[in-house]
Amino acid sequence: MKTQKNGNNFYDTYNMKDNTQPQNLLAVYYFSWTTLSTVGFGDFYPYSNIERVVMSITFLVGVSVFSFIIGELLEAFDKTKSLFEENEDADNLSKFNGLLKKFNVGK
Repeated sequence: MKTQKNGNNFYDTYNMKDNTQPQNLLAVYYFSWTTLSTVGFGDFYPYSNIERVVMSITFLVGVSVFSFIIGELLEAFDKTKSLFEENEDADNLSKFNGLLKKFNVGK
């Protein structure tokens, strides 16, 4: 990727017209992921107001999607946990019945 030049937008500033498509794709993905992960290293950033608005919308959509995925994952963990708790209750009941049988044999 070429060095940064001064420009009035992301495309011109990072001289993307001279880069290959994979280089541009890598730069855009890197910029998006550092923004969505809230790391924001600052080596790539939007320059114009339109770019800032687009990135703000991207950030909000990304946070919403991430929150939905985490919520679904936590719900799946809760369902799995309740399945194991039911089996644990059945195990405890069978242990209790075995203990009662031991006491009943003694009579």
